Amino acid sequence: MGRWIDISMDVTDGLRTNTSKPGEEVRITYDVKPDTDTTGHSKTVRRVATRLHIGTHVDGPEHMVLGGKRIDQYPVDAFTGPAWVVDMYHKVPRGIITSEELDKAVGKKVKKGDIIIVRTGWNSHFTLPDFFKDSPYFDPKAADWCIEKGLKMVAIDFLSDPLIPELIVPGPDFKQRALGAGVLVMTNADYLDQIKKEKVILYAFPLRIIPSEAGLTRAVVWEE
Repeated sequence: MGRWIDISMDVTDGLRTNTSKPGEEVRITYDVKPDTDTTGHSKTVRRVATRLHIGTHVDGPEHMVLGGKRIDQYPVDAFTGPAWVVDMYHKVPRGIITSEELDKAVGKKVKKGDIIIVRTGWNSHFTLPDFFKDSPYFDPKAADWCIEKGLKMVAIDFLSDPLIPELIVPGPDFKQRALGAGVLVMTNADYLDQIKKEKVILYAFPLRIIPSEAGLTRAVVWEE
């Protein structure tokens, strides 16, 4: 018997973005509280103020490519499909994930239209100071492997590209290459340790906000 596994990050008041700039945090406030509801119905109405790139979210080409396709322009089947779990726990901290390693792990298994979920466990550090400077990241050429294999999406629990200046290499990075070729990138997957099988079905539907270069996502997997 199969089971559902929620791999979405908890979005809470004060949650920071992947760049951690002051003022970009999620703010969850009240428009109406039960004790102040003037209608007498004790209603609750909350308000959320946030960037689209918060918590678990899917990035579309427009995020990194001028004139690129928006996330709201994709059909719903772009956000679901067979997904292979690729363990890269040994890349923590600051390890570089290469195309050769991806190919060794699932190169003979993935098919065109598949998804890979790259698991390092690093998202458990999201609220810690070392999250940005010590995150594993992709070698930019790993995007070429994803493109060659015809993947529709790459889901990760770490930063796809380094933010520390000394680690940044010249030229397009992983996300620029992948999104430029139409390979979607889902960032901030969480609770991936709950997945026990190598192959699952991923359902990662972004909110239908028009226009949007990315979408907050409730991501779940079905595991047989």
